Amino acid sequence: MIKGVLKADGLAVMEILQASFLAGSANPKMRARVAFIKSDTGATLGYTEHENWSKETLQALATLRASMENDIAQLYLEGYGPTGGGSKAATPQGIADHLGEHDVPPA
Repeated sequence: MIKGVLKADGLAVMEILQASFLAGSANPKMRARVAFIKSDTGATLGYTEHENWSKETLQALATLRASMENDIAQLYLEGYGPTGGGSKAATPQGIADHLGEHDVPPA
């Protein structure tokens, strides 16, 4: 092994490789790829992966998950409302909905 001082003076999360809620919402898992960056040149000097997150980061992940589920629900759940109560009208998605022929039997 060769020792020295790393010339990177910054880092950035480049990818979220995995986020899993299979162990339950109270115990999510997330793995990210992090780049070590030399800010004066923008050069990436290396990568590592990280899996240990603070309570605040895991809470932000739960917020992101809920937001993603809301986005998907708006696309696929008829009568979906942000609180789950069905208060929001469904946006037309199929051609029959756009043409206003959803309940008209074919001729």
